Amino acid sequence: GSFRPINWNPIYYPRRRYISAITAAASAVVTLTVTHGFTAGQEVRFQVPSAYDMTEINGLTGTITAISTANNTITVDINSTAFTAFAFPTTAEAAGGFTPAQVVPVGEAAEDAYTNLLDDATENQVSLV
Repeated sequence: GSFRPINWNPIYYPRRRYISAITAAASAVVTLTVTHGFTAGQEVRFQVPSAYDMTEINGLTGTITAISTANNTITVDINSTAFTAFAFPTTAEAAGGFTPAQVVPVGEAAEDAYTNLLDDATENQVSLV
């Protein structure tokens, strides 16, 4: 066998996270591969390639309604009950190469009127020491 390290902390904020599972539910519960750092109220967009089967959620934007740091999950306000079941690609599909399913933050819930919440959306997190 072989393996490939995946840098799980991108150098720019806000961070995208890889998806390992999505439930078919009235409010989809999304399991992420690492601790996510998301908060309730954030808007996120889904990028789910066809290799994962749940193509209906690809490109959709939803609001995070609940989080669990213990399980690395977020719950979003997307009704996925009629969607195809999410399935992680098989070994054969992975050998052919595929793009990971991911969730990308696209906004936050404002606590004060006229607050610029995305002023750090492209903040470079790399330290060149």
